[in-house]
Amino acid sequence: MRVRAILALLLTALASRAAGAAAVVDRSGFASAALDALPRAPLPEDHPCRLPDERFVPFHEKDGIVIRTAQEADGMTVVRSVVEIAASVEKTAGVLADIEGWVRWVKRLRAVERVPSEPPAFRLVVDAPWPFSDRDYGIAPAVDRDARGAPVVWWESAAERIGPQRRGLVRVTRIRGGFTLEPGTAAGSTRVVYSDVAVLGGRLPRWAVRESYRRGPVGILGSLRRLLAQPM
Repeated sequence: MRVRAILALLLTALASRAAGAAAVVDRSGFASAALDALPRAPLPEDHPCRLPDERFVPFHEKDGIVIRTAQEADGMTVVRSVVEIAASVEKTAGVLADIEGWVRWVKRLRAVERVPSEPPAFRLVVDAPWPFSDRDYGIAPAVDRDARGAPVVWWESAAERIGPQRRGLVRVTRIRGGFTLEPGTAAGSTRVVYSDVAVLGGRLPRWAVRESYRRGPVGILGSLRRLLAQPM
């Protein structure tokens, strides 16, 4: 009887330990309450966030933000940018899942409007540098995990849901992207992987398009890092 009692205690302890470990994984990942505002939907197999890292080649690096590019089968350029941020995965996910809140920290983002329909879609207006026209575009965001279990806040183009093109703006007709959130190298940090492909519309010279591959990610990820460095 004494042996059985000891075995029962050991099994109970092991079960509690396993449950505790599972709870830690759950709290740090996809089950974050902040992500509940977005629908859960499987990341498409051909989405830029699914492209393997070995497809990318070095393009630019600045202030700890590493930018690489890859070519899709149709010739479109996918830009992938990586930065490590001193904030937890859950905290970072909370900021990125708040699409309407992007206007408070994303550089050159003038406005974000939620489309009054379901599933959620948003119209965004971006201030383009002179002499180019400002852009607007629509996205339909969702949340999923990648093959490794990392949370992904991702989106597809939703240009058809944001109404007619407005005067003085150029419509971005194709945009796909997302943020993959992985544990960083330092305790409590997050490795943010931002993947994006877009048809910017209008008549942009090639040098301007390539410059957007640099300025866009540096502005977005740099602003995100500064925001999450502040007490929230």
